[in-house]
Amino acid sequence: MKSRGASEVLAVLGFTLALSLPFLGKPLHNDEPVFAAVGRHILNDPLHPLGFDYYWFGSTLPMKRINTTPPGFHYLMALDCWLSGGREWLMRLVFLPFSLAAAWALYGLASRFLERPLLPALIVVACPAFIINMGHLMPEAPSVALGLAGLWAAVKGADAVAPARRAGTVPSCEEGEWDEGGGQDDSRACGPRAWWLAAALLGASVLFKYNAALFIPAALCYAASRAVPRARLAAFAALAAAPAGLILAGDLLGDRAFAARAWEVTAQSASGWWSSLSHKARSFLAFTGGCALVTGLWPYLAEYRRGLRAWHGLAAAAVVALFLPAWDLAHVRLVDRTTGIVLSLGASLGLVRVFLGRGEVRGSRLWLPWLASAAVFQAFLYWSVMARTILHMTAPMVFALAAGMEALLGARASKRLAWASLCVVTALSLALASVDYRYATATKSFAEGVARTRLEAGRTVYFTGAMGLQYYLEKAGAKGLEVLQGGWDRVRPGESVVVLRINSVRSAPSKPRLADEHRQVLDHPMPLRLMSGWEGEGGFYSNLSGFLPFSISRESLEEFSVVEMR
Repeated sequence: MKSRGASEVLAVLGFTLALSLPFLGKPLHNDEPVFAAVGRHILNDPLHPLGFDYYWFGSTLPMKRINTTPPGFHYLMALDCWLSGGREWLMRLVFLPFSLAAAWALYGLASRFLERPLLPALIVVACPAFIINMGHLMPEAPSVALGLAGLWAAVKGADAVAPARRAGTVPSCEEGEWDEGGGQDDSRACGPRAWWLAAALLGASVLFKYNAALFIPAALCYAASRAVPRARLAAFAALAAAPAGLILAGDLLGDRAFAARAWEVTAQSASGWWSSLSHKARSFLAFTGGCALVTGLWPYLAEYRRGLRAWHGLAAAAVVALFLPAWDLAHVRLVDRTTGIVLSLGASLGLVRVFLGRGEVRGSRLWLPWLASAAVFQAFLYWSVMARTILHMTAPMVFALAAGMEALLGARASKRLAWASLCVVTALSLALASVDYRYATATKSFAEGVARTRLEAGRTVYFTGAMGLQYYLEKAGAKGLEVLQGGWDRVRPGESVVVLRINSVRSAPSKPRLADEHRQVLDHPMPLRLMSGWEGEGGFYSNLSGFLPFSISRESLEEFSVVEMR
């Protein structure tokens, strides 16, 4: 058994590496330039990480008014910038160990409860939520890696210190037997040391991303279900919460640049149109079903094999009602509405089944509180970036559904299903990642073209776009267009403004002006879109763009324009 475990760990790590290496050269994208800017500033002024101004969607603001991320990640980015010298492939290579550590911890958790953990662990690693999010130079990488490792250690520690184990009602770690969940114990990791290590790892994860705190109640609930003494639970909670508590206290007593700002953004988000109950519910269910795909498809097969019940009809009616045109916030294509219904109904069936099977599914003592913690964070701390929270739900959903499928179909049939699912999920993720890679590289290429033809000739160039376009144009000497300080009206004849269709501030001159516009449309033959700017509902990076994690669409990836004033 130990030999099989070692070979499967190597398989998981090798698989993760194989999926990650092709995208190491991706230019900076999404919010990565913001974190890189903070990292570069820290190298010059380490005691004031947010002590500079930054152009942010139309205005230059103090960074402390933009930032919503704990300070731990900023110093990690500073280290990355220093080690890599700003070379994209090397910056991503520095972050690669986080993906590998997260994959290792995922396999560890799966092996704790599943008799055949390899394929479910590979499916989680291969899903879009993991491959795309964990490949970013953003807080998800270290926070999820530390959080998963901490949760794994917490499970081991709770099993080791539980009174039931000491009383002999559960096979001991030293015997190397399967634990109550069906997984295999590792005697080397048993004991109180794993328990306190878990608290330290979970506490550290929150230093990089606030929502990593959701791992803490999941660990405590599992430990409580194993009858871990209350004193140990309280001490664990105190140790795990200490780093976040210190940050919060220091922030509230200081310049309120970290936790207070995050709470302010949360409050602002709650009043946005995208936080309407219908849009939020659509997104939550569609992302839960689509960010791992099998979480939206396996439940159909499982419920069909179990036989139709009245609650299946009620769930279907509720989901269809949620996607009626009356709840649309904009025009919705039939293909997107259908995709949303299919993924959302599958996710609904799966969530209900995980709850109904809580006494039958191996590991339900962990899967249920883990799912509940992620759902609560999504419900109350919602900033519209749905995929980053659903990332936390993919593992418990896949593992719980995999255990149920094996019990329902048998070992041989469930293995065939898992292999087929792994191939489909991997193909989907690689397709989406390639589209995303194309978007990032085209943005960098376009910015370099503007720099060669205009900036190097001494001409003034402004931009209204964000993300990678801003990063590469700023490096070449372009300026952000200050929308609230005259904006287009201050652009002189001969000067240019770079505009994007999707990631730009929507503004225009106060009166008509003569200008020449040079437009470039970026297309891609793959009919999948993570971001939609025309008619699709792809909203992986922000569901302001749509209620789907990806949209089946042939619309353009982006439209670049250079507007030169006469």
